[in-house]
Amino acid sequence: MPTLRELLRQRRALDQLIADYHQRERPAALASARALAAEYDLTAEQVFGTSTPKKSRSQLGRYLDLKSGNTWDGTGAPPRWLGTMKRLY
Repeated sequence: MPTLRELLRQRRALDQLIADYHQRERPAALASARALAAEYDLTAEQVFGTSTPKKSRSQLGRYLDLKSGNTWDGTGAPPRWLGTMKRLY
C-alpha cells in the first residue's frame, strides 16, 4: 500500500501531465472551435450566451407600480405609491 507522501507525489506528477496536455492541445482545440464557428456563422454571443448577468431572485422587486415602473423589494420604508395601491392578497 502506497504511503500518503507517495500518493501526493503521484498526484503532482499527474497534475503536471494534465497541464502539459492542455497546453499542447489548446491550439488545436481553439482552431477547431474557430473553424466550426466560421462554418456555421456563429457569433460569440450565440456560443457563450449573453454577457449580462441575470438578476438573482433577491434583487428583483417584489412590488411593481405598473404605471411608473417603480419597484420596491420590501426592505426599508414603503414608498408612497405603494400606499395608494390595493392589496392583491
